[in-house]
Amino acid sequence: MKKIDYSKWYGSKLCPFCVKKLKENDLGIREAEVSVYRGTSKVKVSYCKECGTDIVIFPSPARVVFGSIATAILMSGLFGLMFLGAEDTSTFAITGAASAMIIGTLGIIGILIYTRNKGKDVIKQIESTN
Repeated sequence: MKKIDYSKWYGSKLCPFCVKKLKENDLGIREAEVSVYRGTSKVKVSYCKECGTDIVIFPSPARVVFGSIATAILMSGLFGLMFLGAEDTSTFAITGAASAMIIGTLGIIGILIYTRNKGKDVIKQIESTN
């Protein structure tokens, strides 16, 4: 099996269903309703015009690392604000807040890594057909 040069794919928009790299004229934008804390919110989502599947953007490793660092800093700041604003500073409250911060941080980092791996799988399929 030949080695794949992933650096040429950084930032590429990929369709996991059609298994191809998309150009700007292959993309469409639609509004999707997403559940939020108080009801729903509308967000714009890019999709493949040919099959209607949501696209996958393949991020560079640096983007994943910087995103992970930024997430850890943001969550640490939120933990600090929760700690400063807490009236009850018992060990149980601090442990609960720290646990929530760690779980949230790991969840977001997991999403970043999952997106990259999903893009890698599509790229492997594209490269194997070439």
